[in-house]
Amino acid sequence: MEESLKQLMEMLSAVKASQEKMKVSQEEMKEDMKSSQQKLEEKLEDNREDMKRGQEELKQDMRRAQEDMKANQEELKQKLEDKLQEMKTTIEDSNTKLENKLKEFEEAVEEEITQVKEEVKAIEGELSHMKEDAKADKKEMNKKMEDLETKFRQLSTTGVIKTEGTVTTPSKVKVPTYDGKVSWNTYLRQFEAVVRNWREEDKATSLIAALRGEALEVLRTISEASPNYATLTSALERRYGDAHLQHVY
Repeated sequence: MEESLKQLMEMLSAVKASQEKMKVSQEEMKEDMKSSQQKLEEKLEDNREDMKRGQEELKQDMRRAQEDMKANQEELKQKLEDKLQEMKTTIEDSNTKLENKLKEFEEAVEEEITQVKEEVKAIEGELSHMKEDAKADKKEMNKKMEDLETKFRQLSTTGVIKTEGTVTTPSKVKVPTYDGKVSWNTYLRQFEAVVRNWREEDKATSLIAALRGEALEVLRTISEASPNYATLTSALERRYGDAHLQHVY
């Protein structure tokens, strides 16, 4: 029993020692927590000071930025005003130059119009003379055609053509007509075969009587009132000959 009591006392002593030890540990923990809390408060205080300093610096930076922005705005405003003034001056100069150019152009156009009017007046005068000349040429051509038509009617109705007081009676063989639709050289060989024994004057008269359509218009290109046979054949050769057709082809 003494042994049990002894063990019990030892256990109580151990428990008491443990309690003392726990008490010491709790005190140490309290001290550590208090120290940690104090350090945390100090750190928070330092952080608050840093934040306060940071806020002050930020406020200063913002004030400087605002001042810089204001200065930049003033500078930009001044630059814009200078640029606008420069553009205004440039536009005014351009308008002045444009007005001068327009004035010069108007003067040049007026001068050109005056010259054109004078040229038109001169051309009208020339046209008037040309009309008079054309009327005279037309009158002469009409007379030539009337003479040729008279000879043609004489040949068609009587087979006899009067020339300068004499009477010529060509062969009554009918010569082929020519309208310009076939080669002149081919027709000329046929015509020469019919009139080879005729006088040149009779040949010319018969050839005139044989012309039809467009070929008859060739007579208008001949200046002579009574063209001879050589003149007629040359004019028709130029208009309907092989050389002319080759050039056309």
